[in-house]
Amino acid sequence: MVIPLYQKKYISIILSLSIQRVEIRVSSDKAAKDFYTTKLGLQMIEEIPAIGLLALKAGNIIVSVFGGFTHQNKTNKTAPAPI
Repeated sequence: MVIPLYQKKYISIILSLSIQRVEIRVSSDKAAKDFYTTKLGLQMIEEIPAIGLLALKAGNIIVSVFGGFTHQNKTNKTAPAPI
């Protein structure tokens, strides 16, 4: 199969996209800390208990874990609003 030159340009752009940051909301920041650091082996960058934030690194990806969320209350007043 021959791919036209103009399509190769778009394929190259798509393949160069990457994930840089992931935000996860959890009910228990303590359980999440144990899971992500001990079980998955992510590196801890920063922890701010006052707002329930745990910042982790997975390769080149920054993972921000926000604690204090429940299934009934899907908003957490301490976490920043999505952009």
